Amino acid sequence: MNYSTRYDQRKKRRLNRLLNVAIGIVAILIIYVAVKVFFTPSASEEVIADLEQEQQQEEQQEQSTETEQTIENDRDIDSTQEEVENEELREEEEDAEEELSDGEWQPIGTVQSEPFQINFSKDHVNWKEMTHAIQYATGLYDDIIIWRIENGGDSMSAVGTVSDAANKNTPYRVRIEWVTERGWKPVEVIKLSSNPYL
Repeated sequence: MNYSTRYDQRKKRRLNRLLNVAIGIVAILIIYVAVKVFFTPSASEEVIADLEQEQQQEEQQEQSTETEQTIENDRDIDSTQEEVENEELREEEEDAEEELSDGEWQPIGTVQSEPFQINFSKDHVNWKEMTHAIQYATGLYDDIIIWRIENGGDSMSAVGTVSDAANKNTPYRVRIEWVTERGWKPVEVIKLSSNPYL
């Protein structure tokens, strides 16, 4: 009788141990599943993240395309403006009365360094040197009126339209060209029959 009771007790202990181990395994599995569910991004979150990344890439591509289009438009505008300026020069040439002289001048000298870069800003030394070259070619000094100085068709030439107060309607058009390390040189002076800027 005692023997069966001990046997039952041992059997219960083994069963308890087995149950405890099983409960422990189940608890570990529950914790693992909970971590997976609550702390691992779901498939839908991953899809949303992928979609957001694709949208950002598309926006960057659109911005890049817009920038390229803006640059292309600016080039087209510059090209059109240059064509208009060249057309104005041709029209002025048709109105020209008299070519006074051609290529008889020397470069005026310069304080600018090489490589030369043309600058049409009125407070820049280049503007002063262009004005001086035009004055030298026309003989107009203190009473000169500068109607316009513009690009002469390339980065090493300019064209100025000037007059004095008494001859506003018949200005001079002066072409000057840059001579390396020697400055602006007048190459052509034409007296116009009318002033395109009046």
